[in-house]
Amino acid sequence: MGKKEKFFVKPKKIWRKKFSKEELKEIWDCFIEASPFSKEEWKGKSLLKAFDQTRQFIHPETDKYDDTVGVQPRQMVLLRKELANKDICHLFKVLNSLVGSRYISQFIEDGFINWERIIDNILEEMKNNSFFYVVGTMICKTSSLINFNVSKEVVELIGREPSKISDIEEVLKLTYPNFQRGSEIKIEHTNIKKVLENRKALWKKTKGFSPQSKHILLANPNNFDKKLLPKIEEIFGSKQIAKLPEEDQFWVRFLINSLGLNLLDLDSEFVKNQLKNLYQESSLVRKISNEVDLKEGLLKKLPISSLSQAIEVVSILNEFPYIREQIKRKDKVLKNDMEILSFIERVVSATQDKRRKEFLIKMDWNFWFSLHRYRVLDHNDIFRLGDLYENRTKNSTIPHIKGKKGEYTYEILKKDNPLGLILGYATDCCQVIGNEGESCLRRGYDRENSSFFAVMKKNRVYAQSWVWEKVTSNGKRIFCFDSIEVLGKNLEASKDILNAYKEVSKKLIEEGYDLVIAGADGNTIPKGMDMLGKYKDSDFIRAFDLRSPFQGTYSDAENEIYIIEGEI
Repeated sequence: MGKKEKFFVKPKKIWRKKFSKEELKEIWDCFIEASPFSKEEWKGKSLLKAFDQTRQFIHPETDKYDDTVGVQPRQMVLLRKELANKDICHLFKVLNSLVGSRYISQFIEDGFINWERIIDNILEEMKNNSFFYVVGTMICKTSSLINFNVSKEVVELIGREPSKISDIEEVLKLTYPNFQRGSEIKIEHTNIKKVLENRKALWKKTKGFSPQSKHILLANPNNFDKKLLPKIEEIFGSKQIAKLPEEDQFWVRFLINSLGLNLLDLDSEFVKNQLKNLYQESSLVRKISNEVDLKEGLLKKLPISSLSQAIEVVSILNEFPYIREQIKRKDKVLKNDMEILSFIERVVSATQDKRRKEFLIKMDWNFWFSLHRYRVLDHNDIFRLGDLYENRTKNSTIPHIKGKKGEYTYEILKKDNPLGLILGYATDCCQVIGNEGESCLRRGYDRENSSFFAVMKKNRVYAQSWVWEKVTSNGKRIFCFDSIEVLGKNLEASKDILNAYKEVSKKLIEEGYDLVIAGADGNTIPKGMDMLGKYKDSDFIRAFDLRSPFQGTYSDAENEIYIIEGEI
């Protein structure tokens, strides 16, 4: 469609050949009613501009040769043979609400929704089933009810009244908390009257009044404050929620449940426009059930780019008190911080095990920062790393030494520094969960006489080592960089990294060590290791008892080493 074309443009010839003026007006009104925009909002708006502001939605196709998106006149002819205009409008509204769902995703071709296939599929299904049963089945497949055996009577009711999904979920949650997956959902499970009576009593007890709106009765009263009413009026046009259209009441409830007083931190026009991108059946909307920290000001310093991001952030900051306090203390919250918060939300949301989830909630900002920076994405790996870090030994015989060489900083890490967890991921070596170097990773946290050394530039790791110490059989105190892992695998090209190892080795001798060595057994020994010091083979290592003190732990210092500093 051309950029100048408006939604209310006079239908092209392909439509005029099929329908009379009166029929076309009826059809066009149906498209408008089902769209995310009101008639008033459509004034002066092109379809392309509308797609920029929201997701794809059903619209009349005007290009005879392009049926990838949009409804063709011949498809409308087929629909009108089977359905009354009000039912077509109902169908279009439901389909628009399912954009982004599992049902719609099966009809995506080359990145576009193929409405032709969808409508053909619905007409095929209607050969053996009622219209409302077909519509109800589509809705059930994209909701939490997919886990239950929904009776035909209930499916048809949902097809007529999609909002019944919400009623059923509330009834099951509040009246049947132990309702098992696979159980049959019957018509009695749609009766929300008793639930609403209980909610009235709860609101009366919690807030001293009971709302007239059913949707607000189902909202969490602990998330509500009368300070929200002026904001609700700015967004929806009235603070009398019960008098708002049913759909608007739903969204008021959604905002109360998902944001609480944090809604006050967001611009009203921003929220209004963002709601057009959401549908009642979307996964984001359906999963909201948590209680929200009522203190406004939580979002003011954050660079929020969407309503879904705001909800995501509020959810994670409520669930992670340590992280919330660290965010509050930041002078400025950067885009990368927002990405980390989204990363946390994704990991926690995907964690079904209650013990694991409670465990992850204890992790602090530095832990998540390290995982995010080096793209440690596997949820099982994250949990095992978190478990290792949480159960680390608090004692250490390894000295904490920091310094700078050229553009690089270096540090022998303390036990409470989570950076050690991701050093193998940062330098692409085997010192990661599930690889042979996992044992080294574990020793660095669970043994007093072991840790890690990292060389960084602008807080990014460029070289690292698992380190350990021991006292030999003849009483000599040894410090070992078990291997030297370098990005690019070339120490010659990174003289400052090489010198960082030399400098920290001198400091270690000053700390009382007799000998500082580096392992050289591995397959990825960096070029330039010979510049560190004197090479020694396995005979020397055995003769002076220089092997790792950890039996069964992988080591690159078993057969070949370089002496960096000291004598033996």
